[in-house]
Amino acid sequence: MTVQAALATTPTGSSATTAAIPPTAAGATSVYTATDNVNCRMGPGTNFERVTVIPETTTVPILARAASVDWWLVDPPDTTASCWVSAEFGTTSGNVGAVPAATSSAGTNSAIPARPSNFNYTYNCVGGGTKTVTTNMTWTDASDNENGYRIYRDGVEIAELTANTTHYVDTTDAPAGHVFNFGIAAFNDVGISPQRTFSFTC
Repeated sequence: MTVQAALATTPTGSSATTAAIPPTAAGATSVYTATDNVNCRMGPGTNFERVTVIPETTTVPILARAASVDWWLVDPPDTTASCWVSAEFGTTSGNVGAVPAATSSAGTNSAIPARPSNFNYTYNCVGGGTKTVTTNMTWTDASDNENGYRIYRDGVEIAELTANTTHYVDTTDAPAGHVFNFGIAAFNDVGISPQRTFSFTC
């Protein structure tokens, strides 16, 4: 069975703040060791886009710190881009007190991004008692300041997508009769937009 639907949307306004890397950051000698698999993000906060994941026990150089010292700017091993990790999921060593603070500067955006518009989906259910369900979602990027998008299934985040993404396919197994509830929201360092949602039953 394949079903198709569309939800109308009304975009809202938006914007963001970014952290500037100090020129002396490259000379830092302190290191950060992950005590868990830790998301390394484009800015010092969970609303920033994820750049990579630093594996547990990996040690990386610290380049700068956020003003609160709850986040560190590090140089991950698998990418040329520096990114931010939470102090909660790692330990530090070296001359941490000498690590320079990153400065914050207001960008052209300073508000939550607009939620996606022209949201469409199709789904396909295959099987008997346990069904394999494939859900294909498309939307229009209605914001110019999002860090990315988050996809939710039954109230749980299942994916974090990069900025300007307009398509996602989810495949999962569920018992016949299960009611699926999907949502999508745009996010940046300021916050998360309201979700666009839809539901169906296989």
